[in-house]
Amino acid sequence: MSGGLKKAVNFLKSWDFWGPAVAGLIGGLVFFIFFGETFWPQNIDWILADGSDTSQLQLGWEFFRNSAWVWPWGIIKNLNYPAGISVLYTDSLPLLAIFFKLWRNILPANFQYIGLWMFISFILQGVYGFLLMRLIKKDTLLNILGSLFFIFSPIVWQRIAGHAPLVSHFVVLATLYICLSRKPILRAYHWGFILITALFTHPYLFFMIAPWWLVEQIRLYKLTSKIKWWVSNLIILSLLGALSFIIGMWTQGEGGAGGFGEFSMNLNSLFNSMGWSKIMPEWPIAQFQFEGFNYLGLGVLLLGVFSCYFFVFKKRQFFLSVLKRFWPFLLVSVFLTILALSNKVYFNAHLIFSYPLPKFIENIFSITRSSGRMFWPVYYLLVFAALFPLCFLKRSVAIIVICLALIFQLADLSRGLFRQNLNYTDKVEQFQSQTSFWREYISWGYVFSNYKHVVILPYFNRFDLPISFLVARNSKTLNVGYFVRKQAGTESFISEQTLKICSGNFDKDTAYLFFDNLYKCLPPVETAPNKYTLKKVFNFFVLSPQ
Repeated sequence: MSGGLKKAVNFLKSWDFWGPAVAGLIGGLVFFIFFGETFWPQNIDWILADGSDTSQLQLGWEFFRNSAWVWPWGIIKNLNYPAGISVLYTDSLPLLAIFFKLWRNILPANFQYIGLWMFISFILQGVYGFLLMRLIKKDTLLNILGSLFFIFSPIVWQRIAGHAPLVSHFVVLATLYICLSRKPILRAYHWGFILITALFTHPYLFFMIAPWWLVEQIRLYKLTSKIKWWVSNLIILSLLGALSFIIGMWTQGEGGAGGFGEFSMNLNSLFNSMGWSKIMPEWPIAQFQFEGFNYLGLGVLLLGVFSCYFFVFKKRQFFLSVLKRFWPFLLVSVFLTILALSNKVYFNAHLIFSYPLPKFIENIFSITRSSGRMFWPVYYLLVFAALFPLCFLKRSVAIIVICLALIFQLADLSRGLFRQNLNYTDKVEQFQSQTSFWREYISWGYVFSNYKHVVILPYFNRFDLPISFLVARNSKTLNVGYFVRKQAGTESFISEQTLKICSGNFDKDTAYLFFDNLYKCLPPVETAPNKYTLKKVFNFFVLSPQ
């Protein structure tokens, strides 16, 4: 047996391999126990029943799958017609969308990859949770037990209902692992994997880990070959730029959005269960601060109290030496915390203070309008810090302590964890027991059968699910939808179509739907240049050119 092969076999036999593998297996098993039905690619009932951001993701994939290939590859020409839109702005996991579109002709009609991605995310949540615990103490059993705090993290589970891309917290854990391990060498492929995965999973994940990458590169610049440093980072940036162009990231859309200062984190967020706890109370928050949900759980809170006592009274010098060594990451944590709190700082439902921001700063911060999410890396650092004193305890004592903390954690979170499972079960059962969706779907098929385009007026930033699903599957075009950011080219198209409607010179290959009184500007059918019929179908008035 050759030396390289022998090393590979020995590695596979070691706990350095099987420890993370077991933690990942537990993560995948937990997902299957609670959300196993979502995994199967042909099961789309749970997505249609959800009717929220999950449906937006699936509709983005449906439109992308059934639209022609164009350059850049990530553009959907049939949606946000006629400008089109990048698959990135529908939250449809663009790299997976492009990969599966290559096989669209052999995929079944009902196909989704959202459940598969969440399953992978849970596996990697367990793996990187184990690796973070490995930095505390190299004890496989202790590391596996510690990984459960990350697998059952409430801020991950909260995102399962409606926002699947943001379940991918493993990229945050991987970032912290690289930064905290403090390896004196440049691991460009690690950072490349993390940054590319984050950007093309959900931009919020990219924005919250980019500061850690920048700080780490400053440190590594002093420790590694300058040529290697420049080459590695230029390769990473080039890949990010090329892939961004391929998915059409820069072709449509505005970076900013309203809401910064509203979708923020409350000062009570670490101990405010927001209904997730069976033990801890639910504290009041401002109207939109559900985006700032960052409840630690009773087990972690108790460990945190123990950790504070331990570092203040037992290991104060050690704690100060850690702060001295990792002070750049402390600055990043402070920055992300300030960003998460925004310029309007609340405790409970009371505005404690606010401060104005220069317009250009506000425009930059508006990219992360749901700023409460930006605290997630700091959240996991706090979990890591709460677990860290275990490294100073005897093994038997450490295992007892972590088991007790896990019992408190899971007992406390059980209400929220099981509620997430019941939400899916109840929604799917209700969806399958009623026929309104498919009745509407079939009806719209008859309405649109002779038309290539569907235009809804006035413009509204949402999906009507049966209409959108029917239009996507029949390769027709639609001018509206619910997108991550405001899209370019919509206002001029709506104005143009409105003028056509009011003059009677509408396009004969287009069905027009109205959800307000705009149709009243139509000239009488007897005098209109183009003949038409107008009738009400469900909640819309439909103009059908003859």
